[in-house]
Amino acid sequence: MRNPIYTGKIRYAGKFSQGLHQPIISEEMFNLAQVEHKSKRRTLRVYKNYPLASLVQCKECDSFMTPCHTNKKKQGKINRYYYYRCTKTFKRDWDSCETRQVSANRLEDYVFENLERISLDKHYIDSLIFRLNNTSSGDRMGPEPLQVCSESSKISPDIFGQTFNFL
Repeated sequence: MRNPIYTGKIRYAGKFSQGLHQPIISEEMFNLAQVEHKSKRRTLRVYKNYPLASLVQCKECDSFMTPCHTNKKKQGKINRYYYYRCTKTFKRDWDSCETRQVSANRLEDYVFENLERISLDKHYIDSLIFRLNNTSSGDRMGPEPLQVCSESSKISPDIFGQTFNFL
């Protein structure tokens, strides 16, 4: 019972005002029902922070990878596994994309290790600073960071069987 129309109100232009119809319940009863409803509402539990959410795309179909988790019970203990799952498999069916999902821990470890390696590459940093300082102000995005890094510090795209685009 969340609709204020039960109290004799109507909604017009986004605002509630008293209608011509008879109320089914009193304002007090409606407010008590709202308090009860709010107390019964479950809070959303966050089990893991997904730092790459909305950044990872599926290499096969270009859909975004959505963070998700599964619970598996093994020997009476519940284990939680975290994934980035191809959005296409949510919207269609499991077989609509070959990639399907990848372990969140493996993906995050790989990306952060490579970010650390790139950030410690002095040649990459010097090239990036030079390009940023010499980019015209009309170029809103600036240089593409992977274009200015040295050959040795480029991220290998085939680490997961060429299934993902990063950043």
